[in-house]
Amino acid sequence: MSNRPRSPSCCLAVLLVLTFGTACADTPSLASPSGLFLADGRPLPVLLATADTVVILVYAPADCLTCGATVANWLEWQQGVPSRAVYLVLDRVPDPAARTEILRQRIQPSFYLANAQHSTPIILVGVGTEPADSAVGVAASSALFERWVIASREQP
Repeated sequence: MSNRPRSPSCCLAVLLVLTFGTACADTPSLASPSGLFLADGRPLPVLLATADTVVILVYAPADCLTCGATVANWLEWQQGVPSRAVYLVLDRVPDPAARTEILRQRIQPSFYLANAQHSTPIILVGVGTEPADSAVGVAASSALFERWVIASREQP
């Protein structure tokens, strides 16, 4: 290995890889619902006002609905608790093959987005009409599920 100093362009390339590589990683981040609109024109955050605690699951039709914290896990968490609401929002209307797969899993989308220009899955938890927590990606959605559901079951 040479002892000559590295050029600034080499250091810049490493910095760009680190910056953009970690930005694209499957890590928790606050997903901003602003700019996301339902197919009927309403902004996505209007769903937060429908119950005390609302979970909005934004998926692409081709996403794995059984990976990470599954849609079924969230729907089970909601069952029998009127103060909770869970919505599956697909980022677009599925093609026939994806629609068949979704129906086979006995999952019914609640809404569709008008604009599908984002990474999925996005999980947004709202309490009292305000976003309280969020996750982008499969691994981050599992961690969010643990923070909100599994931890609450373990508390006395």
